[in-house]
Amino acid sequence: MKIYIYILSSLLVFGCKAQKKGYEFNLLNDMFETFNYSEFERQNKKYQGIDKDGFEEEFTFDDGTKVLADNEEMFVLPKKDFYVGYKAFYKNGNIKEKGHYFGLFELNVKSIKIGKWYYFDERGNLIRTVDEELKFGNFSSQDILIFLENKKYINLKNGKNRENVEVDFFYSPDFKKRLWSITIYKGKSFSISGNETLREGKSLYIDANTREEVKINDIKKYKDIIPNFEESYPFLNNNSSYQTFQGKTSTEEERKAFEQEQWEKYQARRDKKCLDQNRMNLENIKK
Repeated sequence: MKIYIYILSSLLVFGCKAQKKGYEFNLLNDMFETFNYSEFERQNKKYQGIDKDGFEEEFTFDDGTKVLADNEEMFVLPKKDFYVGYKAFYKNGNIKEKGHYFGLFELNVKSIKIGKWYYFDERGNLIRTVDEELKFGNFSSQDILIFLENKKYINLKNGKNRENVEVDFFYSPDFKKRLWSITIYKGKSFSISGNETLREGKSLYIDANTREEVKINDIKKYKDIIPNFEESYPFLNNNSSYQTFQGKTSTEEERKAFEQEQWEKYQARRDKKCLDQNRMNLENIKK
């Protein structure tokens, strides 16, 4: 099925944020800027708190916008939007780089870069500008948001369900292959054993060159651009045991059950890795 986008209005205006009470957020543009965390903390002490991951340098402003900051980095998390503003600074306080990441913020995980990114030398000179949207080919990050809203998975006006969507993007160096991978979760995560957790969901795939939705059985065409493909999709391997399910010819229902089981195992491994990484990061913060 080919996907057509008819909505022309701009749903993601990169960097266009109004002034927040307690702190004026600068636009993410090519202008030079400096940052003094001690002064920032002093001016916004009443907004400071501890986030769910134990990150102590969290500031929540009156409009719901959150800022995670220290001497070297700043993450700006709008309350309703589907992106995160990011800035990195040199030790002298001068801006090093700034831009936007797609999706929600996750501690120690930097997601897909979107929009324009600006890079500066230590003296504050702009040395490079990169338009990250170009890598998406014919299906942009805004197209993804529109697609998800049309499917009723998210609401762009109020940000509803944004925490239930996980998006990845894969592409080859020559851009002949580009693939969006979208996971839609439902319900809450639950523990199955030890630190392993599961969460029910479904996956969607879109070829960013053709704008066509890709069926799961056709994902093998993209295995050279998907990291750890064999581990992530063992049921698509021609030599996989599901071809003769438990030593016998499988029915369609058995095959689907096997694929679901393999997908859940993959999700459990991935969630465990994220949990372990978050714990390590917490320990580093407390030191």
